[in-house]
Amino acid sequence: MKSKNIIGRFRIHLLDLIRGTKIFQVLNELRQQQYLSKEQLNEIRKQRFSHLFKLAQTTTTFYKNVVSYENLEVLTKDKVRAHFNDLISSSYKKKLFPKGTSGSTGTPLIYLTTIEAKSYMWAGIILSWEVAGYEFGDKVAFVAGTSLIKNDFKHLVFHKILNIDSYSTYNLNDSNILNYIKKLQKTKAKIIYGYPTALDIMATYIHKNGPFAFPYLKGIISSAEVMTEANRANISSAFNVEVYNQYGCNEAGISAFECEYH
Repeated sequence: MKSKNIIGRFRIHLLDLIRGTKIFQVLNELRQQQYLSKEQLNEIRKQRFSHLFKLAQTTTTFYKNVVSYENLEVLTKDKVRAHFNDLISSSYKKKLFPKGTSGSTGTPLIYLTTIEAKSYMWAGIILSWEVAGYEFGDKVAFVAGTSLIKNDFKHLVFHKILNIDSYSTYNLNDSNILNYIKKLQKTKAKIIYGYPTALDIMATYIHKNGPFAFPYLKGIISSAEVMTEANRANISSAFNVEVYNQYGCNEAGISAFECEYH
């Protein structure tokens, strides 16, 4: 095993140790599950849903009178705010972590998440990176806004350990783009993870002012916004790597992503 990969694996284990997560364990679980048959995955889904539904019925005030899944009402943000404490399971004794939506569709919603949810979220993100060739320890560049980049101390340490550099999409002018390109080259970034609109702007700059070489770059993963095929073609030709689409949300983590065959 390459020394870089050993160091990279150590970084994940260090994060798990510091934060109490199980990213490495969950990642191995997801790697195996992704190749299961539709029938096998459906059985896992049914078992987990049955467990979750029973838990909700027996340990929350909000769902205690619900007798079947068909009787469930649509859970809106307003209902979550109005019944915040009633939605918390009385059986969950571990620490809960407050998070919030971006507010792009209205008033931001504050909600609670768990260490297990954090583990699955980051394991899913790393699994999607692996499609583009990511290996533990690779330099990753985040080209994004506040949905992916946080500037508080905890997130800065987290990104440092994971070997992630942040490139803010705020004020993406020619001068900043050129500085970003030079930094991507200097740091030998292997994976770029970011907003398709921002990457598209950078790609257009590269076509106009380049060429610029990125010999160490393995692939690009687009997230957080809709990526058009025109975006993909422009970004891919500018950076000379494959571009993969990813879909998810801050509340639940990764929902889906393209495989190596798109």
